[in-house]
Amino acid sequence: MISRIDLGQLYLTPRSPFARRVRTTLMRYEIPFGETEATPFEPSADFLKQNPLGLVPAVTLKNGQVWIDSAAILENLWDLGIPIWPRDVQERIAVRQASVLAEGLMSLGVSYYLENNMRKVADPSWVEDYDATALRTLSRIQELSPSKFPWWVSGDLSQAGWDLGVALEYTTLRMPHLKWAEKFPDLKAILDRCLTSKAFLHTRPPELKMG
Repeated sequence: MISRIDLGQLYLTPRSPFARRVRTTLMRYEIPFGETEATPFEPSADFLKQNPLGLVPAVTLKNGQVWIDSAAILENLWDLGIPIWPRDVQERIAVRQASVLAEGLMSLGVSYYLENNMRKVADPSWVEDYDATALRTLSRIQELSPSKFPWWVSGDLSQAGWDLGVALEYTTLRMPHLKWAEKFPDLKAILDRCLTSKAFLHTRPPELKMG
């Protein structure tokens, strides 16, 4: 049984993959919510009141609760009856673990961006490590057969599959030099499915919408 979820505002930035995975999920399940754009590098007093960590996403509820952290928000949705994970325990574990790989890829993209844009001079050893870790992670994901479970469940993408679509586009945005689509062509099927979703298209970063 799906519980009624009275969401208020989703605090986000247009390029955040973590906010995007939540936005896309809420839209796919037709859960109404408002949007407030936040600026993590110059957070407003209102945003810090909602999330003192100053990170997106943060979701306010009409009952006064505030949910933070994309993974925790997804778990809260599951707890309230939104079927984002399989009911079978072993399948659920596998899909969640696959989702962790996708989330890790998002984190690598953020770290790479910060290293190259927030420092006066990027540390080449850190940049090299981010590249190597991203390629290693993409390789592992391809080994997990992206055309099958755990990326797909009952004929459509699992939550891990949707999260991977978000991660792949963020990798395109922040680490285009990796050319992941050329090195790991099997992953493109997941992104192709994502691109048929209105929710996924609506939440694309501005640069990719223009593309």
